[in-house]
Amino acid sequence: MNKIILFSAFCFLCSIVSAQNKTNNTIRVGTGVIIRDNADASKYRTGPAIEAEYQYSSSKYIGFTAGAGMMNIHYGTNNDYYETFATFGVMVTPVPDKFRWIRIGVGLSIKYFTDSSGYWQEYYLPDGLSNMYKIHYRFSRSIGGLDFVGRLYFLDTQKYELFASYRLKTSLDHGLEMDNALLCLCFGVKF
Repeated sequence: MNKIILFSAFCFLCSIVSAQNKTNNTIRVGTGVIIRDNADASKYRTGPAIEAEYQYSSSKYIGFTAGAGMMNIHYGTNNDYYETFATFGVMVTPVPDKFRWIRIGVGLSIKYFTDSSGYWQEYYLPDGLSNMYKIHYRFSRSIGGLDFVGRLYFLDTQKYELFASYRLKTSLDHGLEMDNALLCLCFGVKF
């Protein structure tokens, strides 16, 4: 009877140790740049961005993610673009045993953005004098979309990861339209 109890206790302790070695959860933080085309599509604008993400891996092939981020662009003297977003998605490692350094994903995203611009306007008075005043436009809105994610891993150990992430953000305004892109260098901790 003592042998059975000792064997059961040994099996129980081994299962606890193996459960502690398995890392299903990952928290990631990244910083990078947002790339956004201008409203008139004349040129691209860039600015700083940060993002954070939590992932639960159900297997070595698939993980479920929830994340958030902020980014802004200041261009010209009176033009600003701010965005905050939240995303829920899936990350897939197509061949995890032989080539785990590339991962792809897709997710649903909701964002809140503010696009503001301003310019000086000259106003002519009836007496021949003129006056300058500044006109500001501010447009704020929430909109949903899809995020398509690609990652290239430089470091992927049992506890840590380091990778470059490209997130193509789309909006579902008048169909599926490309909105902006987020390029980040991210660091993750597994637990």
